[in-house]
Amino acid sequence: MFGRAFGKTEITTRMADVSGATDGASTVTTGLIAGTRVATRQGWRPVEAVAEGDEVLTFDDGLQRVSRITRTRMTRCLRKHLPLCVPVNALGNRTELWLMPDQAVVIENNAAETLVGDAFAAIPASALEGLLGIERAIPAGEIEIITLYFEDEQMVFTNSGAMLHCPAMSDLVVDLFRAVERRSYNRVPAPVAAHIAAAVATEYAAAGIAAAA
Repeated sequence: MFGRAFGKTEITTRMADVSGATDGASTVTTGLIAGTRVATRQGWRPVEAVAEGDEVLTFDDGLQRVSRITRTRMTRCLRKHLPLCVPVNALGNRTELWLMPDQAVVIENNAAETLVGDAFAAIPASALEGLLGIERAIPAGEIEIITLYFEDEQMVFTNSGAMLHCPAMSDLVVDLFRAVERRSYNRVPAPVAAHIAAAVATEYAAAGIAAAA
């Protein structure tokens, strides 16, 4: 099952650390885009409607309280920072899904088990670019990027069928008195992520052909 680490390279993503609109071109490359629905104690809710203290369903620890939320509005950015649009059914998703390029996505795949020793691997969304119609796109108008923080790093469920990474609160003083270390999910190296993404694309394309037949 989904383990505590993937490969040897720790996730190091650029998080929004202030709320409000960005000044100039955005460099925020992770976080959940408004409109993404996440599983909560109250059922599926848009991520922008989640508040601090709400309980969100996580892969490893069940329902967990959101410790902090940051929000960033993006009006323009460099092409390499553009979000990716995942068409309906591209990855088994029931609705169109928008992902920030460095947002870690959990992929279940036999290739992942072969390459990293776990069938569940966290890869950056950018690794999926160019596969199954997944491309960078310019959203219509301003978008809001929401980052949910938990006591430990978590993977949360979305109703598009994807599991997405959310970071842990950082508090060095509190960490000194913790009985155990915080969980830290690791991202697989880029070449391995590319192999896993290609294998996933092949499997989903084959499944689509089979379903059509």
